[in-house]
Amino acid sequence: MENADGDQTIIATSTAHVSEGRNAGTWYSVGGTGAQEGIQSRGTFYSVYTPSTGQIVTTVEGEVTLME
Repeated sequence: MENADGDQTIIATSTAHVSEGRNAGTWYSVGGTGAQEGIQSRGTFYSVYTPSTGQIVTTVEGEVTLME
């Protein structure tokens, strides 16, 4: 992930297939550059794919702490 200034956050994910067209998992930060250096974050996500429309909707929850 990158902010408008070009600072980046590196995210790792773990994903599991829940059922046809549905996935869930966890995410967490593993590093960052610039203003994102020292970031601490983690959370969960859930994705649903609708074949008839080609749409994927992902709900993401979590918490982020930026170092000052």
